[in-house]
Amino acid sequence: TIGERKYGGNLVFRPNADATLTVIDELGVEEYLFGVLPHEMSPEWPEEALKAQAVVSRTFALNNLGRNEGSGFDLTDDTLNQVYTGLTTQSERVRQAVRATSGETLAWAGRPLKAYFHSTCGGHTSNPSEVWGGASSAPLRGVKDAWCKPSPHYRWEAYFPRTDILAALNRNGLTAVRLDNIKEGERGAAGWLKDLRVKTEAGWRRLGANQFRLWLGVKELKSMRLESIRRRRKGFDFTGRGYGHGVGLCQWGARGQAEAGRSYRQILSHYFPGAAVERTDP
Repeated sequence: TIGERKYGGNLVFRPNADATLTVIDELGVEEYLFGVLPHEMSPEWPEEALKAQAVVSRTFALNNLGRNEGSGFDLTDDTLNQVYTGLTTQSERVRQAVRATSGETLAWAGRPLKAYFHSTCGGHTSNPSEVWGGASSAPLRGVKDAWCKPSPHYRWEAYFPRTDILAALNRNGLTAVRLDNIKEGERGAAGWLKDLRVKTEAGWRRLGANQFRLWLGVKELKSMRLESIRRRRKGFDFTGRGYGHGVGLCQWGARGQAEAGRSYRQILSHYFPGAAVERTDP
């Protein structure tokens, strides 16, 4: 037990030069998922949705082994990777979903698929190349999704004071004294913004849409599937759809499909068309 958290596996304590400790939990992937799923999807959601999440989370974990090797561990326990709290929050429904899909991962063309997930796509999932750049495999190019309409994040509005946006720009290296305007830039095929334009006293500058969202706060600016940006006297109104980066599994869509009687394999084939569910050693 560390603070209010409980852990299984082996705890490794590594001293750091600044007199702090890095605590590492060593355990198997299946046990790791017991501590991940209750935070990434509600344990009360339908079983088939939890199974789909288990396969995606397992695939994500295995694809990212060694990601933080220089620090002595594979994955962080926060949203940079997947939220994990050990044995602190446990659910028998989660355990059943993990066990029912034990060792199952997503693959494409004989290789592990880079699987992702998010809360709500708002009607169409996004292409990772439009969010992060680079190439995208066919199962990740985005699909229409009518299943996530019940999500509280399907449509949203947010207001940001001009001073807050200006402060965010300056914190991230875009030095500006005055913010005059923000306009939508290029859109991907699914309607997600790839970039936007910001006007300061130095003129117009183009910023990556996902970068801009990270700067303003991903909980406040819920997604870059923006429908409008309106300039107000002291700030800007944003309206949009969805919550998250929009790539891969839409969790609210998975819930909707499960409630309609679709199996976890059908859910996965919808969000990752052409991908195979393969079993690896747990």
